[in-house]
Amino acid sequence: MRWPTGIFYGWYIVAVAALLVAVADWPQSNGLWVWNSVLRNSFGWTAVQLSGAHFLIEVALLMAPVPGILVDRMGPRRAAFFGLLVLSIGFVLFSQVRELWHLYLVFMVIAIGSLMSSLLPMMTVVNNWFSRRKTTAMAALALGGVLSSIIVPVLLVWAIGDAGLYESERRGWRATTLFIGLAYLALAFPLYRLVRNMPEDMGLLPDGDALPPDARVQAASGGYTTPDAGWEYSWREAVRTKDFWLMAIGNAAGLETSIAILVHLGLFLDDRGYPLSMEGLTVAVIVATGAVFLLVGGFLGDKFSMRKLAFAFSALLALSVVLLVLASGTGMLLAFAVLFGMGSGGPISIMFSMRGRYFGRKAFATITGISISLMSISGTVGPMVAGAVRDSMGDYNAVFLALAAVTLVGGLAFLMMGEPPRRPRTFAGDGPLEQEPSEMANP
Repeated sequence: MRWPTGIFYGWYIVAVAALLVAVADWPQSNGLWVWNSVLRNSFGWTAVQLSGAHFLIEVALLMAPVPGILVDRMGPRRAAFFGLLVLSIGFVLFSQVRELWHLYLVFMVIAIGSLMSSLLPMMTVVNNWFSRRKTTAMAALALGGVLSSIIVPVLLVWAIGDAGLYESERRGWRATTLFIGLAYLALAFPLYRLVRNMPEDMGLLPDGDALPPDARVQAASGGYTTPDAGWEYSWREAVRTKDFWLMAIGNAAGLETSIAILVHLGLFLDDRGYPLSMEGLTVAVIVATGAVFLLVGGFLGDKFSMRKLAFAFSALLALSVVLLVLASGTGMLLAFAVLFGMGSGGPISIMFSMRGRYFGRKAFATITGISISLMSISGTVGPMVAGAVRDSMGDYNAVFLALAAVTLVGGLAFLMMGEPPRRPRTFAGDGPLEQEPSEMANP
């Protein structure tokens, strides 16, 4: 199906998915620092007590295989709808928080709703709708989260009001959370109507290829399966492959380093005597470069070997960390920021689409949920270990260099993977399409 503009409907799906990722990612990442500040000043809760809410979010990520199974069984469209309803309930309850245990309960509800409504089902939808341009589509999807991380905190601060020291100056937070909850409820129904689980539901193949004439009747009756169905993996089959675990090692290594560096970057620069303005400039360069290379990685991922690109970006990330440790002036620090943005932003869409390339559509959400669960462990442990080593040794040099080495080993894990399975040819009109880009680039 192409709308009157001639644009493949899958790109409208990507736009809706990016919007959902942007708005449903508010609670645990983009707005957390705003809520922490507000709640501490309103109730007097300590940093340790508030960090308990973040811990529960990490627990929810460990449970990601469960939402993954639900997405595969219910379909991403229905799962996202129910996830938005859970998010709506969570934020309405947030507006009524009075006790610390209320906050913990609310954050668990919000984290589960976010998993069910945003990245997990939306990646599944995009994976279903695209094949040859899968990584480009995933990059556009991820861009929604990047833009959200820049815009959402500013909107929250504006909506809540003055950042004073007393609750009387912060009454806006209850009204803001109630409004967000009602907004999710209002979004659920129109978004549900726009999203379609698979292109076959609309008489299409991935990338907008037309079904062959003899398959259109089958598609109309719901009996058509794509030529890819024969090689698709169940989650049980996927976790038995070496590629799944090598992919998990590479992903976990890069994520551990990225999060640990970002969490401790301000303290590292403060230890080195850099002013706060330099810290802000460094982070700004990282964010801007990462956003650009998110799209660059998506473009390259559809044209070249994904495992080789993943290694290249891992090597850039490791090199950036070494450069950070050696940095002795503004120039080297900014060079670190550029390389770090490339190495952390470039592989995002590649990581999103890689599971689809290797394991297909059948159990994509469950496989991704298992991977998220594994990665969340490294994302939690890395910053804690970095902080402990810093406190015991007096600086970050040793632990940062160790993280660089771990990242490079993770990159080598990508090189040890095989290429994606050789997929059957699909159809465009009456003629066969060319093979997958990864096959052509890697004979």
